[in-house]
Amino acid sequence: MHALRTLWRKSAREIWRNGSRTAMVVVSVAIGVLAVGMIIAAQQILMHDLYARYAAINPAHISVTVPGGVDVDDLRGLESLPNVAAVDGRVVFQTETIGSAAERSTVEFIGLPDFTDQKINLVDPESGSWPPQRGELVLERSAPLASSVGQSIVVDASGHELDVAVVGTAHQQDNVRSSVRGVNTAFVNLDTMRMLCGCDRLTRVYVNVDDFACKPPPPRTCAPVSRRRLQRQRRHPARSAPTRRPGHPRRLHADHDHPSACCRWCSAGCSSPTLSAPR
Repeated sequence: MHALRTLWRKSAREIWRNGSRTAMVVVSVAIGVLAVGMIIAAQQILMHDLYARYAAINPAHISVTVPGGVDVDDLRGLESLPNVAAVDGRVVFQTETIGSAAERSTVEFIGLPDFTDQKINLVDPESGSWPPQRGELVLERSAPLASSVGQSIVVDASGHELDVAVVGTAHQQDNVRSSVRGVNTAFVNLDTMRMLCGCDRLTRVYVNVDDFACKPPPPRTCAPVSRRRLQRQRRHPARSAPTRRPGHPRRLHADHDHPSACCRWCSAGCSSPTLSAPR
């Protein structure tokens, strides 16, 4: 008890005599606790905001790429299937701008059937004119060419040059940022898409189901199927070279795990499996 009392007195005397150092330690600990609390709170806010913003675009549960493309009637047929909540489609065409080698860049055109009736992976306008009309495009806001709003770009439209006006920017959240991919994402209507590639068939289909978290049905039970692998026997199953052992003139050590090895215990009490040598 006396030692504990002495320890408390010494600690109080040290704190009192070194008031500035004590204050610095207290302030440092408070700042550290405050910084950790701010980081945790910011992480929670950002994660909640990111999830909420992503859920607001109604992201696709299933994405199907159709090289030959489908039409709007095919989408209506998919909507009639059971457990299908929504179906939407896009036309995707990739080309390059025309200019010098240093000025060329890749442009991925995405054609929407109806900008006012988007169902899945919604694209939100950011600035400028919306929706784009015939001969116009809207760039993704992070695209390298986004600074050319109000100007025109010349692209390779399946072998001929096409002058397209950049009238605004939009925000796409269902894909990697254009600045990261190095590809300029542009949104156009189907009339402009026909001018670019001569086709307006939907090459990318998005499907949402009623209950995305539902569990698949259990697999059907069936009798176990035995499988047999036939191999051509090219050598003796014994892996080691024939060696004679005392008392076992005609015995070879065999691999006990080998499926074709005829293992048996030695009559002389040997603890290892052996194989009779072929005569």
